[in-house]
Amino acid sequence: MRTARRADCRKKRATNAAARFAVVLFSWLMVAPEGQAQTCPSPVPSCSPTGSPVAPSSNHHYFVYNGQIAPLLGMSYENICHICLLPTQFASLYCSLTNYPTVFSTIHNNKNNIIRLVAIFNSSPGLHLQGSPFPHEQPFVWNGTRWDLSQPIDPIWLRNIEAVVCSAYSNGIVVQVTLFDPWDPPWAQSPFNPVNTLNSNQGFTADQYFASFDNPSLGTDTQTQNVQARTWQKGALTAVVNQLKKYPNVIWQIANEPDLNIPGNVPIANVVAWEKAMAQVVQANDNTHMIMINGHSSGSFAWNVPGATIESAHYTQINNTPGLEGAIGLMRDSTYNAQKLTVALGFDENQSVPSDQFTFRTTDDVRAEAWEFVMAAGGLFNAYSYNMSTPSLSLSTQLKVLYNELTLTSIDGVNVAMDFNSMQQTTCGPGHWCMGVPTWGTPDTSQGCGSPLVQNTYWSTMSSNHTQVLYIHHGIPMSQRLNGPAVFDGYSETPCGDGVNKGYQTALQFTVPITGCWNLQWVEPKTGVVRASRWYGATAGQVFASVDKPYYTDDAAVFLRFGYSGPCGA
Repeated sequence: MRTARRADCRKKRATNAAARFAVVLFSWLMVAPEGQAQTCPSPVPSCSPTGSPVAPSSNHHYFVYNGQIAPLLGMSYENICHICLLPTQFASLYCSLTNYPTVFSTIHNNKNNIIRLVAIFNSSPGLHLQGSPFPHEQPFVWNGTRWDLSQPIDPIWLRNIEAVVCSAYSNGIVVQVTLFDPWDPPWAQSPFNPVNTLNSNQGFTADQYFASFDNPSLGTDTQTQNVQARTWQKGALTAVVNQLKKYPNVIWQIANEPDLNIPGNVPIANVVAWEKAMAQVVQANDNTHMIMINGHSSGSFAWNVPGATIESAHYTQINNTPGLEGAIGLMRDSTYNAQKLTVALGFDENQSVPSDQFTFRTTDDVRAEAWEFVMAAGGLFNAYSYNMSTPSLSLSTQLKVLYNELTLTSIDGVNVAMDFNSMQQTTCGPGHWCMGVPTWGTPDTSQGCGSPLVQNTYWSTMSSNHTQVLYIHHGIPMSQRLNGPAVFDGYSETPCGDGVNKGYQTALQFTVPITGCWNLQWVEPKTGVVRASRWYGATAGQVFASVDKPYYTDDAAVFLRFGYSGPCGA
């Protein structure tokens, strides 16, 4: 679980998480029957996986799995479904070894098709929260007081991870396996910190060498202790890759945020060199599954790592650090348009909802982040929450609306299926398919919801010869609402009216690429309710004004879908 990873926001989160755990643990100790011990489940994988691994679509924006092309949309409640969290009251807050089958069944019903696991930590969730490791949380054997990195990889750790992946496979869910979590502190509790190892002489000589080499000019380690620690690190990596590579529902992500908050003033280039080396280990053991790189700068994006096919970034934007970009920022950055044609984009961690620090965060905020990213041909959105509370459970349900709209096949009995392979990110304005939309990110004071109403208009769009889509929402960055302290940014939506008789409106004008009968729908992203649906007999290149201008409270989605050639009704 993420404990105090960010200097600006994660320290408080870790403190609050520890406080929540202490309360839960105390409550459990007070109510558990005397002498009754709680034990971890011992799941046994029972899958016989078949089929081709998840693969990129031909336009490299989406994913092909089980014969279907679609975006990957999901909700991860922490990334530790394979770890046994005791007491069980604490475990119920997260996806854990005690409840993952129920969690997967629920998200499957919500048409969420991706979850995330972190395999190898440079920290200890258990030591941080309860003073001792959770059972089998690490690949290394714990002898009661220390880890012994020299022993064979813990087979129960491997079995538990496989059991979770097997369950996901049975539910049609892709697993993003984050192989390493380098900088989630505290290093003081890491199994790679020598003070926590047998005889205090195993592990790396310093925190930064978990994800960089001690001799960067040679691109390798030269200190004996680091050479040995790297061997054990690669051994754990090799073990998990070989254990899971038979499953087609696996995507390998090399590391979580390796280029953010690097200790020891290590240059990003040194960390990328380590990522390349780890990717080579993966490829030496498995050359069939996709590799994802989580990068946030020109030197650490996925196209810097040979063999990587997915570039993921976190947060909408990263502020106060020149050269770093979040997922929405990268999506909109035309500098990398050529690279984005060959590598899929993913947005796989947002500021959590709920949030102990940013208490104004709502499900609406994360929904806006998901829709804006995906409606610009972003192929993977994996939302993050650090507990299974009502807001995060609601978000999982709302992602079902996005999936349903993108995979809709017919309207009024007419085939309108989206051709994902031909979808490309585009823009609105003169000469483009959508007009009448305010400039992205600019304040909009024309709405009649009272004064002062602080909000900007944001939108995204993508199109093909048969489908054109637009998503519009209204809000401001978290950093603007907070007047600056959110380095790792997200949206904070600004609702307006009731969405029926009052609210935002957009006077949309549009053109179509081919002559025929087209259907234009206004959809409410939160519920999937179709607010307006109308067929237009449209000539290619002719400008039309949308007859319908439904009110909406903070966001709206427009789907313009080709029905058939010839006049409507023919």
